[in-house]
Amino acid sequence: MALNQENLIKFCSAGCAGRVLNNQELRWSAPGLFDDIFELSSSSQLTFTHGELLKATIQMASSMIFAKDDPKGVSPLAKAIRRWRDEERFDTPEEAEEVLSELLVQMVDQRYNEIQTIIQDWREYSRSVRICSFSAKAENMSAWEHYGAAHTGAALKFRGSDHDDSDFNYPEKVNYKGICPEITTLKQQLNTIVTANAEDHKDEFRSKLLQKAPHQKDIAEWRCFRYQETEKDSDPKTWFEDIHFETEDLAAVYFGAFMDEKAKDVLMRLLQKRYRRTKIFQAKIVTGKFELEFERIMTV
Repeated sequence: MALNQENLIKFCSAGCAGRVLNNQELRWSAPGLFDDIFELSSSSQLTFTHGELLKATIQMASSMIFAKDDPKGVSPLAKAIRRWRDEERFDTPEEAEEVLSELLVQMVDQRYNEIQTIIQDWREYSRSVRICSFSAKAENMSAWEHYGAAHTGAALKFRGSDHDDSDFNYPEKVNYKGICPEITTLKQQLNTIVTANAEDHKDEFRSKLLQKAPHQKDIAEWRCFRYQETEKDSDPKTWFEDIHFETEDLAAVYFGAFMDEKAKDVLMRLLQKRYRRTKIFQAKIVTGKFELEFERIMTV
C-alpha cells in the first residue's frame, strides 16, 4: 500500500455528511468547480502575449550578446549569438534589439504556436481530472470553520486499504509557497527558446493543482486524483463524479461541537445501520483553551 497520509479528513455540512453516508459516495470534481479564484482550471488563460514573449526574447538575446561569457548550448539562438559575438556584429544593445526584432519573429512565432498545444493539452487535462480534497487532522479549526459549516457539520475520516487500487492510497500534499500556478510561464518559454529543450509539459500538470495561496495553509489540504476523459463541448457544471467507497474505508465520524441534535440523530441511525465498524466522536470545546477534544460515542 502506497499511502502518504495515514488519515484523510473530509469536512462537510451535516446535510452533505448524510448524503455521503446514505449514498456511500464521495464527490470528485474538476478544478473549475472549486470556489477558488486562484485555482487553475480549463478556463484559465495564458499570462503573457505573443508580443510580450517577442519583447522578452529580444531583450534576453541582446543581453547575451553583450554578456561577459559566450552562451552555452546547441540551440539555434545560442549558436547565432556566438556567431554574432565572434563577428562583433552589434556595437550597442539598442542596435542589437532593433535588428533582433526582425530576426527573432519567426522563432517566437513557432514557439508561440507550440504554446497553443500546451494550452490545448491543459484544457483537456483540467476538464478530465477529478479531485477529492481532505485535511490531515480532525482537530483542524480552520477546516471546521470553512468546510464544517462553522462546527455544525461533520468530519469524515477515511483511510487507505490493502487494495492498491483504493482511491485513498495515493493522496498528495498541497503546497502553500506563495507561487500562483500558471499554465506555463514566460520564464519557462524563454528558457525553451534559449536551450531548445522543451520539457514534457504534461508531467507538470498535476503539480499545478497542488499549489495554493499561503493564506489557506491552515487547511493543510491533501488531494486525491482520478481521471475521467471528458468531451470539451460538455457542460462544465457536470464535470464531477460521485464515486463509491467501501464501508471499511470510513474509519471514524466526528460530529461538530454545534451540530443540531436532529441532524446528529439522522447520522447516528445511518452509521449504526451501515457502518458498524466506524468509530463515532463528539467534538467539544476544551475548557479555558482554544482547542477541541473528541469524546467517543459508544454504540450498541
